[in-house]
Amino acid sequence: MEVEKKDDEKESKAEKEFKLYCNFWQLQDYFRDPTQCYDKKHWELFCGITSEIISTFTKKKLDSRASKKEPVMKETADEFIEEYFPKYLTNQNLLSLQINDSNFRRYVLMQYLIIFQYLQTSIKFKTDAQVLSTDQGKWIDDQRKKTFRLLDETPPNGKAFSSSAKAILKRELIWIRWKNEGCPSMVIPTPSTAAPPPASEDTEAAGAAEADKKPNPRKRKLPLGDMMKLEAKHGKINLGNKGLTKLWNINPDNLEACKDKERNFLPSLREYFEDPIQELNPHNGVEEQYKKVNEGEWGWRALRLMSRRSQHFFLLGNMNISKLPDYLELMMKRMAKDFDINIDEPVTAADGDGEAAANGDSNGTDAKDMNSKLTDEQIAQLAVKLAEKWEALIPKFCLPQEKVDECKEASGGNEEKCLKLLTAWVQQDQDGASPAELTYLLGSLKMGQLIDGVF
Repeated sequence: MEVEKKDDEKESKAEKEFKLYCNFWQLQDYFRDPTQCYDKKHWELFCGITSEIISTFTKKKLDSRASKKEPVMKETADEFIEEYFPKYLTNQNLLSLQINDSNFRRYVLMQYLIIFQYLQTSIKFKTDAQVLSTDQGKWIDDQRKKTFRLLDETPPNGKAFSSSAKAILKRELIWIRWKNEGCPSMVIPTPSTAAPPPASEDTEAAGAAEADKKPNPRKRKLPLGDMMKLEAKHGKINLGNKGLTKLWNINPDNLEACKDKERNFLPSLREYFEDPIQELNPHNGVEEQYKKVNEGEWGWRALRLMSRRSQHFFLLGNMNISKLPDYLELMMKRMAKDFDINIDEPVTAADGDGEAAANGDSNGTDAKDMNSKLTDEQIAQLAVKLAEKWEALIPKFCLPQEKVDECKEASGGNEEKCLKLLTAWVQQDQDGASPAELTYLLGSLKMGQLIDGVF
């Protein structure tokens, strides 16, 4: 019998806790839409849930110190707001812990105070049916007193929190009344003075003399719009700020200001490329690793400058660039001709042919012949010697992709493809496709020995 009685008590306790859990979270629907309380059925349900929750809070005191007189709140705002939870956790097992949490309890009680004030306040957006009866108003007044009493007893600083809540709700009533009245202007009008009676000539003379003695009142400043119109007539623009207005009006014509020579920060092509062009001359003895063309930052700026000021940058838009230094060297050789800078290209030859070339005796060809355009006979000889390595020349010649595709699709063996490639390069570079240029390109590929005896 005793065991059954204990089981019945456990079941009844579990049922009560579950009922409280369901009623507690059902209350949030009324907080979300308080107009439901004007319906009779919902009002009775709201009263039952509220009475149960207020009774539960009253029975479960948080701290015995709440009944004592508490000191004035001295904490700063940062110290007072220690926890903040944007959402409630609605697990049934957490409800008993939440009820014993002072912050959670304050959240619920403040929502009660807000809904009580809303239900009793006259708002112009409410319908005629949304009005409480006298008995309903008395019930809300009783529950409001109990709510404030619970806030006073909720530590920490319950009384201070309760007084702050009262002040906030009172201020909210002022705003509600202001909105109900159509949001009138809050500027207090100055009392208008009555018009004086017509004065005689003596009175007018005396008044004028007194006005001369009085200091002139402070001249009222023109509105910003009128000031802008006035200054626009004189060719000035008012930006509303003294410093900005001064800067803007330094030059009235903005287009001319942008064209000012002082705003031209780009160097000339000759100024920027002259030293790197001289580095290409082998007689200057600049090692490959120390040349400007191998510096990434300098190369990036060179491309930017060439896109603005060099006509060579756009001549070969579809060229196949293998490496940036190679492309920049090609462009600088072309610019060297524009600047009339003579560059003696190094000749890479094997066994003693290099000395012969340096002495002007390379197969009977002088320096002028080395810088002239390749002849058809030389192109035919080169096609035979470079047939096996012709694909290595493609990135060095910087030909458009369609030209490269034509060479690859040409009928015949490697010799025919190489001949077509060399011919396309000569047609593109004209005088730039010289024996010296080809020798230099093959030297960078370490293939200079393949063309021995051609030049």
